[in-house]
Amino acid sequence: MFNKIKKIIRKHPLKTLILLGFLVRLTVLFLDFSFDINSYIAWANEAVKFGLQGFYERASVERYGSTFPNYPPFPIFLFIIFHQFYKLVFFVAWKINLAIPLFPSNIVSFLETRAALAGFMKLSSVFFDMSLSFLIYQFAKKIIKNKNSHLPLIACAAIILNPGFFYNSGYLGQIESIPLFFILASFYTLFFAQSSFWTLPLFTIALLSKQTSVIFLPLIILVMIKKQPLAVFWKSAFLSLIIFWLFFLPFFKQGSLLIFPFKIYLSKILFVSGLPFASNGAYNFWALVTNWQNIKDITPFLFFTYQVWGYLLVGGWSLVIIFLLTKKRFKNMAILEATALIALTVFLFLTKIHERHLQQALPFLLLAGLKNKKFFSCLFY
Repeated sequence: MFNKIKKIIRKHPLKTLILLGFLVRLTVLFLDFSFDINSYIAWANEAVKFGLQGFYERASVERYGSTFPNYPPFPIFLFIIFHQFYKLVFFVAWKINLAIPLFPSNIVSFLETRAALAGFMKLSSVFFDMSLSFLIYQFAKKIIKNKNSHLPLIACAAIILNPGFFYNSGYLGQIESIPLFFILASFYTLFFAQSSFWTLPLFTIALLSKQTSVIFLPLIILVMIKKQPLAVFWKSAFLSLIIFWLFFLPFFKQGSLLIFPFKIYLSKILFVSGLPFASNGAYNFWALVTNWQNIKDITPFLFFTYQVWGYLLVGGWSLVIIFLLTKKRFKNMAILEATALIALTVFLFLTKIHERHLQQALPFLLLAGLKNKKFFSCLFY
């Protein structure tokens, strides 16, 4: 039996690794969940009950930290799908329980708990954790170009078995892996596809997944302009705008249909997300300055507010990083390093940052470390 398992692992190492990663997440899926899961459940409930029209302008009946929904459309659709999937599973289990006396009733009792519903709401994060790990593997294969190298599998394992990832997705149910997958996919097409036409549309879905993706937007636009003809860039940008507009279309109720998506994204999503403190539990610069106190980021600090200082520091360091990137002539590995450094800069100096936002840097540090060993310290995040 052991030899058969060993043979299967040798024959299908990637599938085995992904299966192991899924099983690890499954063991923590129903143990507990973050407070944000309550919002996911409430938004899914209300979207089904009241419809999607006016969703972002309608105050939530159940409020868990925010009066209005403040996540972009893509995860809202996922929350609805997995919430309805939970209801279907519960309905089937209930019918089987009534029809077959031997069916264990404890399963139905468990499905009635909040923990069970929360576990189902985490499934989208778990799925994208698996997808991100597979994409990391494919990315690493392109970088290494050695069929006998084990580095792509190591890179995949560094994501799929990383405690920071499976704790964030399988245990807490946070959705950082969803935008990360589309961000990395956009870079993959930019580096390895014959045309980078799909780069901006893929990145647009990242923006539609979580607003934290916006930190990479200037860099990816600049790199695409440098690497591709302007005609390709403008076609890609036009398609991206159409995709962005279409995702918001089901939520439209009144006002200008043309500007509705951009107005909602700015006023209801981008600038209102997160707790209002200089640091939200992140071990960054502002945590040291404020001595771990919950000081609002609009509080004056020296000449400006904490928030303005954050924008200035992130903007200044980002310009330095982009300048150094131009010196390296926008080589692929240099782009990965620059992306990782921008993510780290945002984590260290922007206000309202949570500890999980450091996760944005890891895939890029990991891929850069395949060629530059000093970046491999990211494996211990």
